[in-house]
Amino acid sequence: MCEFPSWIEVWQEAGVGKTAIFFLSDREVFAVDGHSRNALSRCAANDMLGHGAIRNYFLIDQGRQHEYKAFWEDTGFLPEELAEKLKTPETFLANWGRMFTSGKYFQNDDLLYVVQFAPMKWARMFFCQLIKQKDNATQLAMIAENWRRLTLARAAYEALQEQGMSNGILAKIATYAGDKIASDAWHALQKRRINKPMLIYIAANSRCKHAAAAAWEVVRKKSLAKNDLREVANSSTASVATAAWDMLKTRLRINSYKDMKIASSVYYFTHNKTVIQEAHEMLHTGYFSHNHR
Repeated sequence: MCEFPSWIEVWQEAGVGKTAIFFLSDREVFAVDGHSRNALSRCAANDMLGHGAIRNYFLIDQGRQHEYKAFWEDTGFLPEELAEKLKTPETFLANWGRMFTSGKYFQNDDLLYVVQFAPMKWARMFFCQLIKQKDNATQLAMIAENWRRLTLARAAYEALQEQGMSNGILAKIATYAGDKIASDAWHALQKRRINKPMLIYIAANSRCKHAAAAAWEVVRKKSLAKNDLREVANSSTASVATAAWDMLKTRLRINSYKDMKIASSVYYFTHNKTVIQEAHEMLHTGYFSHNHR
């Protein structure tokens, strides 16, 4: 699928350098004439802003196709005809407002990109539309995880609360969101049945120290394989990584090749200096034990 905005540049006079720019806006898509209905009838709503629909409408089979996802950037890449119409949120709405608010033409991922990367005047407007769209849970979860835009992250999390979140979405937010939202997601998740792989993942990967520690406190009481402990020791916060390593090291045998591979993984991937030192000592001992038998 093409990105918004898409346009086609056609050379009008060979050797002179004049071009014509073709793109679709509300004026073309919602025109009441028969040509508009016939030309666009074969195009799905989510393709209406793309090159195929442009060619169908303007009856062109040549020209160079362009698109520029970060349309708010003043880079000079947009042709003048489009740049003027995309200068502000107000000029955008004046030209694409009907398509934008219909919920059919701009897809959830299109809206998400603007919310995540555009200046706030654009991000807020596109976020308000995303909340109204269908099947938006995945995109709202990604916004809730964005700790660089906490106001929108909180609004996305609250919108998801109203919808009702799956364990998977709550776990992702507890893992990747900013501290306050991650902590809230963890408390919501605690009230449900959480499977062991999910607990291990949060304990190992959560940016929120509270969520990582709380998940570890629950999961450490379960039956954990060596590789479960390795995952936590490799990736978690300092205190949790140390606790996982302390449990793991008592189960590793220096004369076991598989166990030394686990210790080697911890040595190379953990960020905890104490764990690195202890894993190094274990590998050193294991090496000499193996070579002096």
